[in-house]
Amino acid sequence: MKASDSNVICLDENYEKVKNRVEITHASTHFVYTVEVIDTFLREGESERTKALDNCMILWFRSRRSNRAGTWYMFGKVAYFSYVACRSADYCCTSPSSSRGCLLLCKVALGKTHDSLAASTS
Repeated sequence: MKASDSNVICLDENYEKVKNRVEITHASTHFVYTVEVIDTFLREGESERTKALDNCMILWFRSRRSNRAGTWYMFGKVAYFSYVACRSADYCCTSPSSSRGCLLLCKVALGKTHDSLAASTS
């Protein structure tokens, strides 16, 4: 993904919407950490690039601070997205000594999906 300061648009009007989405998808069983919305932004031209695509969803992506685009291998070598903030936050690999992770709320073009009901190591 390319993003420079010149093609990133701040979206203050979406801040409350994103904050609300965190609150309604942060389960009460996940009380050992909090999720804070720091900023909202949109890459310029992104809406036009995805307008013609079908099967798109708004999903959470997570990453530990040490890498910008981590992958999770339980369901194959893929970028892991989730419907709920707390599920993605679980995979930020935080600890008392490294307490910050990164969650992104993304429009994801799913394309043809591979549905899996069980984890696999292959």
